[in-house]
Amino acid sequence: MPEALATLPPVSTFAPPVSSPPAPSAAASGRGWPRARERSLLLTNLLALALAVLTAWAPLRHSGSSSQALLVVARELAPLWVVFLLVHVALVVRRVRSDEYLLPLLSLIVLIGGVFHLGLDGPGGGAIRTYRADVVIGVVVVGAVVLLAAQLRRVGLLFEERVWWRVARDVPYYSSVPFLSQPMK
Repeated sequence: MPEALATLPPVSTFAPPVSSPPAPSAAASGRGWPRARERSLLLTNLLALALAVLTAWAPLRHSGSSSQALLVVARELAPLWVVFLLVHVALVVRRVRSDEYLLPLLSLIVLIGGVFHLGLDGPGGGAIRTYRADVVIGVVVVGAVVLLAAQLRRVGLLFEERVWWRVARDVPYYSSVPFLSQPMK
């Protein structure tokens, strides 16, 4: 048996200590702008927006004023991209760490849906107005929930400690009670 152990190759037994700090990332270290991949994909979606505007404008270009029709189509579709850009800016400012592919992918899907709804009854029709309003409201609500997640968690704990434990006539299951100034009776 000892001869068999002598023929085995040496194995490294080094492992970083458990208490070692995590490796700094570009966003955490303060160098550069965070979420660069997301920003580049959103700017690529700007090309998709331009292509969508041109394809939606193509049937309207032979009407009386083609430049006016181009402007109307751009006004219908641009808010669908701008709302995602604003959420991106808010995520950069708050330095939220999340998937950088999700926002550009949703932006592209929404632009495709916008072209579809624009084609249903033309610029200024009810389909594109309803779709645009739904998208803007939905993206703003989801963005607000993501950006305010820490504060919403704190409000949830506050509600639990101030209201729920009093209604249940019980004590919290955890040892620290950060929001109570006095013990429960």
